[in-house]
Amino acid sequence: MLRAQDVLAVVERDVRTALENVFTPTDGYQLLHTGGFEFDDGHVPEAEVSFVAWSYRGVHDRTLLCKEGVRADGTAMPIIDPNPPSQPDPSTLTPGLAPTGRPVDVVGTTIVVSRTPEEEKEPTLLRFIDWACVFGQLGYVYDYARVVE
Repeated sequence: MLRAQDVLAVVERDVRTALENVFTPTDGYQLLHTGGFEFDDGHVPEAEVSFVAWSYRGVHDRTLLCKEGVRADGTAMPIIDPNPPSQPDPSTLTPGLAPTGRPVDVVGTTIVVSRTPEEEKEPTLLRFIDWACVFGQLGYVYDYARVVE
């Protein structure tokens, strides 16, 4: 089981690794203070499963690319590439969003599962991001209307 300060450190490292290569930090990573609850080492429980709410502010100045990831059941799924190339190869069919230069405020929650076998030193991290909000800040809108007959 991780101590609260270790939970906070591993979450910050994960968020920075995932986002800094696409969004250059302005205010960068910050713990979220919401609903009268402060996410700091005095308030994050030292438990086998805990969570941290955070925000990350930056500028979208690199291409946001997808790459192939793998679900827990072994099937393929698209995931955001945390380390996109500076100059993506235009001949590839990788979907992506060109840099917009727009500021973004990414909000997320990471669940930290530290109940792992002794031989596994790293906890399992489940990072949830409100991507619809991020894409809206970048000027993209997803409009889904169900057809009614």
